[in-house]
Amino acid sequence: MGKPVIRDKSGKNHLGISQFPFIITKVKASKLKNTIDKAKENPNLLVADYPKDMLETRTDDDLVSSIQSKENIELEYLGAIIYGDTNEIDEITGKFQLWKWNE
Repeated sequence: MGKPVIRDKSGKNHLGISQFPFIITKVKASKLKNTIDKAKENPNLLVADYPKDMLETRTDDDLVSSIQSKENIELEYLGAIIYGDTNEIDEITGKFQLWKWNE
């Protein structure tokens, strides 16, 4: 990472360039579920998934109860972060389109 914190003229702090970039892709909901499941099967990858339950609950305890009451197939995902070796991630996400903010 470059400079960890960059201060603008008005005194606000901003993070510098990350050593580990975030590549944001878009994928259909049905493919997202399969992607998350495949990534979780790889012990070398760290997966933070974002099920819809996160928006429908108010506390961590509510979220735990909601997720624990469902089978994996019942979970609806809104997104995920997958961290690990680029080649291993590309095996799972290689054909996804890059997300464009203006689309």
